[in-house]
Amino acid sequence: MLKRYEVDPKSFTENDMSDLAYWVGVAQSDGHFKTENCPSHRATRYFVQVCIVTSLPMLEKFRQISQRVLKRTNAFYKYEKTGLVIFKISVGKLLTVFKELDIDFSDPPKPPKWCLTNPKFFGSYLAGVIDGDGDVRFRRPQYPQCPIRITSSKPQFELQKGIKKVMGCSSSIREDTRYRSINGRSFLSTSYVLEFLISSKTIDFAHKYFVSHLAMEHKKSKILAFIEMEGHRRDSNSNQELIAKSFLKICPQAPTLPLRHGGQDYKHY
Repeated sequence: MLKRYEVDPKSFTENDMSDLAYWVGVAQSDGHFKTENCPSHRATRYFVQVCIVTSLPMLEKFRQISQRVLKRTNAFYKYEKTGLVIFKISVGKLLTVFKELDIDFSDPPKPPKWCLTNPKFFGSYLAGVIDGDGDVRFRRPQYPQCPIRITSSKPQFELQKGIKKVMGCSSSIREDTRYRSINGRSFLSTSYVLEFLISSKTIDFAHKYFVSHLAMEHKKSKILAFIEMEGHRRDSNSNQELIAKSFLKICPQAPTLPLRHGGQDYKHY
């Protein structure tokens, strides 16, 4: 019989694994694994910590999964001066579970092997990564595409392979070097942006496997609006007015469709 805080992956249901996949996606994108030396006990303590400013719905979902699946919970801590909210759980007794389930917390995000064998798990994992480090954009309203971009400090080659294997679509990784400013200090920083498209080829996967798992409503609503617009475009009986209304849900300040034919118009979020 398991003790109060013990976890046995063999007892996880399919829903547990799907929720855990989301948890891993968030932990790998917006969280980090940390160790703390405790001299008084001559021991090392291990934690998973997520720090956010505005992504409270994602953090609350992460907290609920931590409690239900991993039997770990804690309170949120907020720094009033900066607005930073922190959620931290002790994971010392979960290290063997993480190893068994191929969960790696190092940057960049790397989907565990079991996520690559089930589209439901991969979709949930991808939702966690998008909620953490992704952004949803829109371009080419004449022939719409919905790019999703995931930004990390290192190239996301393993995630790129997972997208190709499970979703069957290509993606790109580009280096982005620019000056950034934090607390009034400017510095040169390099990050890597992985981009894949929600298009006619991937729209069914998105709708079935990962949109429902997104906790960040502004990202979820944009993808759903794009899916609705594509539905109108696929329906030969739909008129341009319905398509335009769907487009305006994504880009409320954009001109009425159609825009410049063949153009590469971008809307940044």
